[in-house]
Amino acid sequence: MPSSRSKTQQIIAALEAGITSGELPPGTRIPSARELREQFSVSSTPVREAINHLKARGLLVGDAGVGVFVAEHPPIG
Repeated sequence: MPSSRSKTQQIIAALEAGITSGELPPGTRIPSARELREQFSVSSTPVREAINHLKARGLLVGDAGVGVFVAEHPPIG
């Protein structure tokens, strides 16, 4: 499972970078799970883990099917 963990961390890092740089400002819909799977050449599991991790940290909000968005007031720093 180390490779899955590595991919999860890569997705987390990429989304965090987009949020902190302003490329993904508050309220922006992040790429869909399908787009993230294709971009990182992974299965659904690492994508789901990364999104859940960032939701738990308060950086993302929303649900699959509706959309996942950058939180209005993400706790950066």
